[in-house]
Amino acid sequence: MFENYLKCKDIAKRLGDRILQSQVAMAMGDAYTYLGENGASIGPFEEAFNLARKSNDIQLQMHSLIMLAKSLLYQGKYQNAALNLVAADALMTSGIGKEVQTYREKYDQFVLLRQEYHSTKESAADST
Repeated sequence: MFENYLKCKDIAKRLGDRILQSQVAMAMGDAYTYLGENGASIGPFEEAFNLARKSNDIQLQMHSLIMLAKSLLYQGKYQNAALNLVAADALMTSGIGKEVQTYREKYDQFVLLRQEYHSTKESAADST
């Protein structure tokens, strides 16, 4: 499955296109996340962030930090996830614009849903 991602990554690298390399790394991280391999998704999301930073692509930096935070949340690493969200928020308030607010709103919804899920799960366990 990852053969195509690796081919794309190689092409982007040969072209010297850091933004495309970052997007491929994000796609790899997403694939790992959807496969439930959250630990394996960390490396690609960190790579995506570093490449986006070298490219000075603020939106891509924010997106990679948010996806990294999501992966960390899935692993129960709440403090690290929060640090990445704070970094993404700092980038947003640095002047990227209102269009990125959607990322934050969606992420806030995700966090609330996750909290509700865990509360429901704990309540169900307590009542047995």
